[in-house]
Amino acid sequence: MAEDRCLHEESEFLGEQKAGRGVNRYFRCRKCNSVIIVSADNIIFEVKGKKS
Repeated sequence: MAEDRCLHEESEFLGEQKAGRGVNRYFRCRKCNSVIIVSADNIIFEVKGKKS
């Protein structure tokens, strides 16, 4: 069974947070409501959003 994956093409910038090595940037996908975090080291984290 294939899982539907969102490509997060419709995202909005939420803001920045100072980190030890630079700045983390936060985005929210308008389609799936997940929060995407891009760390100062360009590592991408995803916090899954609630499905409505």
